[in-house]
Amino acid sequence: AFYWGHLSAFSDRVALGLEGRNHERKVFERGVDPDVDDPTKIHRHSPRSQAWPSVQEFEAYANDVEEGLSQKIIQEGVNR
Repeated sequence: AFYWGHLSAFSDRVALGLEGRNHERKVFERGVDPDVDDPTKIHRHSPRSQAWPSVQEFEAYANDVEEGLSQKIIQEGVNR
């Protein structure tokens, strides 16, 4: 479940900041690192999610991010 939403959340956080999607960004921001239970060895992580969104919620979020990115590229072009 995590990987399905992680790329959308990363794209949202870095490029879009979709309004009303803070929950999704928090649930999917946590990376997969060794020693995640010892914060002295790694960067800060959000808490582990105990409940994942439904398939429909995943798809709606991914679609919102994809549409947001498409509109951003149409309006602003691609800059590196």
